[in-house]
Amino acid sequence: MSSGLGIAQTHQVLNTHRAAIGLPIVCQSTVYNVVKYQLRPKIDKVGKRKQGSTDPEHEWSKARCRWTSQLLIRLGLKQVTEDAEDFYKDLPPLDINQIVFWDEMHKEQVIGYSGGRSYRFKVDSAGKFDPINGKIPTEAAAILHMKYPQQARLCFGVAAVRLIVDEAEEGRRCTPFDYTGKTVVTILDYKQLIEKEIRRVKNLKVGGSGWVHSLREPGEYWEEELLSTLSIPGFGKKTIEKLKCVNILTVGQIKNMTTNQSAAIVSTVIVSNRANGIKMKTLTDLQGVLSNAKAGDVPIGTFVDHRKHSNPYQSRYGEAWEAEIKQVGAMKKIVCIKELITHVVEETRRVMRGTKFEDNFYFYHDALSLMTAAETRKWMLEMDYEKYWLLPMKDLNKGTTYHNRPVGDSPEMMPLDCSLFNDLHEAANRHVSLTHLLHKDDPKKFSLATPKEISRAYCRLWTGGAEEGSPTCERIIQDCNKFVRNIQVINDAKGIMCSGLGNRRGHRKENAVGVGKSNYGGARKSKGQQSAPWIHADADGCYELFIAASQERLTSLPMDSPNYEEEEEEIQTRSNEENYDSNDDDSISCFGDDFFMECGERSSFSLPEVEETGE
Repeated sequence: MSSGLGIAQTHQVLNTHRAAIGLPIVCQSTVYNVVKYQLRPKIDKVGKRKQGSTDPEHEWSKARCRWTSQLLIRLGLKQVTEDAEDFYKDLPPLDINQIVFWDEMHKEQVIGYSGGRSYRFKVDSAGKFDPINGKIPTEAAAILHMKYPQQARLCFGVAAVRLIVDEAEEGRRCTPFDYTGKTVVTILDYKQLIEKEIRRVKNLKVGGSGWVHSLREPGEYWEEELLSTLSIPGFGKKTIEKLKCVNILTVGQIKNMTTNQSAAIVSTVIVSNRANGIKMKTLTDLQGVLSNAKAGDVPIGTFVDHRKHSNPYQSRYGEAWEAEIKQVGAMKKIVCIKELITHVVEETRRVMRGTKFEDNFYFYHDALSLMTAAETRKWMLEMDYEKYWLLPMKDLNKGTTYHNRPVGDSPEMMPLDCSLFNDLHEAANRHVSLTHLLHKDDPKKFSLATPKEISRAYCRLWTGGAEEGSPTCERIIQDCNKFVRNIQVINDAKGIMCSGLGNRRGHRKENAVGVGKSNYGGARKSKGQQSAPWIHADADGCYELFIAASQERLTSLPMDSPNYEEEEEEIQTRSNEENYDSNDDDSISCFGDDFFMECGERSSFSLPEVEETGE
């Protein structure tokens, strides 16, 4: 069982062995009772752990230790000894108020009930609250299960800045980079996709949709032009096809046509296609349109064929060609890493204006493979962007995978993971619940039903600058400053994975940091009256909607009823009898009821006293 087998599988293995050695088989409940009441193992729910290593000699742990050491030295929190290695010496100073933290967030769509629990009250047939004669609704609220849920994709940035004016610390949020419905690709992949689209346009057989642009004046034609290459107002392709059947192909043939020839053409077409012949009036009108056709063929320079250019998009749209090609076909579903990095740098620059480090700032981003790619790093150097990225210095971790790049799998070093994103998720769920009664088309409604609605909801809650929003400025300052404390813990632990570091399960998790801390937060300490959470302006007035809806469903007992006291007592009695929720019974065995069905050996075991551990 310690290898992963359950009761049923252990029962089968045991009986196979007993039969092989000539012993009688036992029932499954016997196995269960022996395990639980005699062997008495400690049973834990299998949880999840962070990526990383618990071995201080692992390459990842060593790289993290060196990286955090370099950061602590630059922050002035660790001394450099004389025998220290060169990559720890003569490092430029660093301040936490100098850094803007960026990270991506992918949020899956949620269709259905937004709360964590569903509450069903007794109602009558009309849906009115009736605690005496009413019935609990049969259907509970649920969330739609989707096989392939879609995601909203955004990149957020936060910073705890130090103002120039009064040197006050202020939490700031950057404008999110929204790439919902798109996939971020490398510079090389993006170039290949552009080249593929250019090849597609160059291979078009017909220059429709503007790829062949005419420079001729309206009504200007040449006798040797083919009718099939022209778009003549008032005459469709079917007319041209009928003329082609009688060998009328050029403009000159129509222009120089006599009356007798026209009559012969009409008769011939009618005989060959009685249902859709050409009328004499059609030929006469077409001859009138082409009567001023010039002699000869179309001169060179009368039209521009963009398909023959090395870059048809550049030929057609000029400097705006890149913006146009992004709106075509498969290009709509991708975004180049250059766009994300440019947004990060420009937004970091904007957020740091008016602060102590407006001319000397960094952005911190983890080791995203798209950013560490050789092509991306080369482009960042050309654009002079790499100097803003907070990276290891002086060939730190040279000879390893982590050379000249941040060490990955380190969510403890990201304030958005620890845990400003959680604040944002909670705010989104809260606003979805608050605006539940609004019409689905109301622009004030918050919803997580589609990726676009998720993106719209999260961007509204996030907001920009120092105004109210989620996460609050106070929380941003708090978690950005925890970056310093977290890297100290990692460094003290020789870079290994620190269990519990960066986790936060409510307010009781505030002090649970460091190696070996569990998610059990200890005794709850009262903090007195809590202030109401921030509510977006679009959700103003929703409290009143809930009160009005509740009053509409309420059928209260009249206070002057002669049976008022008896009815109240009956309600209380029924409530006490029926207010049992099996989900709240922590004593239910994790093995299930089926293990107690086969025999009654359980009663033959005495129950030993179990020491209370508080867990």
